[in-house]
Amino acid sequence: MKRIKNNNSGFTLVELIIAMAVLAFLMTAIGSLMGSSIASHKKQKAEIQVHNSAQQTYDQLTDSIMQAKEVVVIGYEVATPYDFAVPGEDVGATPTLVCYVKSEEMKDFIADNPSVYYTDDVASIGASNIRLFSEFDTTKTFYVKQLSIKTSVPLDMTAVPATLIKADTADYYDLRDPMSDGGLEVVRIYKNTTASGLDALSQKDNLFNTYVFEGNCMYYGREYSFMTTNNDSYIPYDKHNWLYNDGLSYVKTTGAGAYDISACTLTVDAENGAIGIELMYNNRNMTYTTQGMVNIRNSYVLKGKDN
Repeated sequence: MKRIKNNNSGFTLVELIIAMAVLAFLMTAIGSLMGSSIASHKKQKAEIQVHNSAQQTYDQLTDSIMQAKEVVVIGYEVATPYDFAVPGEDVGATPTLVCYVKSEEMKDFIADNPSVYYTDDVASIGASNIRLFSEFDTTKTFYVKQLSIKTSVPLDMTAVPATLIKADTADYYDLRDPMSDGGLEVVRIYKNTTASGLDALSQKDNLFNTYVFEGNCMYYGREYSFMTTNNDSYIPYDKHNWLYNDGLSYVKTTGAGAYDISACTLTVDAENGAIGIELMYNNRNMTYTTQGMVNIRNSYVLKGKDN
């Protein structure tokens, strides 16, 4: 009888070593590919977040500028622009603060009432450094420290506290203006704007938008003339509650009044009623610009009627 031959052949030790080496190589390649993919996804996600935050900040600023009834800007003018390629780079002494307004009347008001606009603990700008928008120096670069913009918004009486209502009749409210001296000034708000002789524009409230730039941060606060229950007023010593964006590039200054200057530049065309804003972001080398100037709808925001 023919004997059946057993075939017990298998992998040799050399073949096993080669197979394991190939497998290890493949695993390393797959792991590297997955790691690269995850890192790329994280980077892409971070860039989208920076982009969205930057766009939101830009839209907020430009929308306020377009709707402005009044603008006051405080910042630093320098002859040679700063290089923001290295965030937090020391650029030496802090330049002098200057303030721009629309009229001589506003210059006098701010000089006499500095606390109204110097919300970020600016001790004194000095009368000589309060200038007209028509005098804006286009040969220098202006870095914004604070931008104050007054706009009009619809009045919602449910947000007006009872303490501000002096009279409530069938046709109108008489409201005390809390921003006047002790609330002594009274503004009449008509209830029926369709009645003959009544002004529909009287149904508006003033909204004071305050944008403060420091280092890599922009802070934003809101304050109303009458709807004071909606106030979200910016408070310098408790800034974190008003943080709007923390991705700006910036430079550091030294010496007296040292301040971290944000990469937010502003240009002004007072004659044509336009303002340009440019923002630069640090970790993604992103710049947002107006692609020109933002035209303000009110003709007398950057120059008084008599200018």
